[in-house]
Amino acid sequence: MKKIVLPLLIISSLLVSCKNEETKKDDVEITTDLVEKVTSIEFENELYEFGKITQGEKVEHSFVFKNTGEYPLLIGSARGSCGCTVPQWPTEPIAPGEKGKIDVVFDSNGKEGFKHVTVTISANTEPNVSVVALKGEILVPETK
Repeated sequence: MKKIVLPLLIISSLLVSCKNEETKKDDVEITTDLVEKVTSIEFENELYEFGKITQGEKVEHSFVFKNTGEYPLLIGSARGSCGCTVPQWPTEPIAPGEKGKIDVVFDSNGKEGFKHVTVTISANTEPNVSVVALKGEILVPETK
């Protein structure tokens, strides 16, 4: 029996919708069958080095990826390693050969020193979890 990732199953069942009479034949209908089909994901870069920033600055970065498998890619979740790291990911399936992106905002407010934060992505891939990261140094402004 194929391994089914529970969060993906739940999300896919929430995303199933009634077909519109004008649905294009290229549109992908999300079903539980889609979750059972394992594909692969490849990121252009899994690490973004933001260098030195001043405490309180926000770093924004888009992690671009490609569906390198044979089936539509469905991202079930993307979770930051802390509340200061907030990802946004596509909720629609990514067709084989197509690209997508995960936008991440890191808020350095209250942070200092060297930081390495991650985003863990769950999808219908093998393995079903991928990790991308941001790292850099946060400088505390001098007080007078």
